Amino acid sequence: MPGGAYAPQPPAGGTGKPRNGFGLAALILGIVAIVGSVIPILNIGAALLAVLGIVFGIIGIRRKLTPRPRRSAVAGLILSAIALVLAVVLAVVYAGAIAAGFTAGLERAAAPTVSAEPSRAPVDHELTYRISSDAPTATTITYSSTVDGTLAEEQAKDAALPWIKTLDITDGGGRNYDSFALTATAGTGGTKISCAILLDGEQISHQTSTGAGASVTCSAPMG
Repeated sequence: MPGGAYAPQPPAGGTGKPRNGFGLAALILGIVAIVGSVIPILNIGAALLAVLGIVFGIIGIRRKLTPRPRRSAVAGLILSAIALVLAVVLAVVYAGAIAAGFTAGLERAAAPTVSAEPSRAPVDHELTYRISSDAPTATTITYSSTVDGTLAEEQAKDAALPWIKTLDITDGGGRNYDSFALTATAGTGGTKISCAILLDGEQISHQTSTGAGASVTCSAPMG
């Protein structure tokens, strides 16, 4: 332009603020790794991202920039380090839990199956109690039976001897412990007394006691 000077042109590169690309990448990777580190299976990939974030963070810190652009690199480095520790620890925890569950499943599968004992069909029985003595009477006679968990007990006083009591009982086939008992005390003048319990005509208990006012007890299970 005649008679005048050209105005200076601004530099082609511009005058924007310096940026730290590695620091920004480290920050993003650190955030993603933190989130992924607590998710099973994904935490393995999160550990790899955390390692990459640590590398980018170190590079970003070492770049010759003003302190402000380095902040993203420092934050990314810290987040990535935390994410790496979380990912490794939780991976071990998850693996242990899976292994424990798998082992428990194998143990249950290998455990033998215990079949329930089949119940017996109800059976009718004839139960007989006997008392004999050299005394004419027994002061007291107490007899009881426990069948299918139910106790039945009766008592006779000043009973004439020999004494016999026959009962019809039904074993319901349950798994409860069935038993019978008989106790007697000789009356005046008695020095010997005996008891016996018979089930379907077969003697299952017999006892004898001697002495003045002797007492005797018989007891037996169902079988």
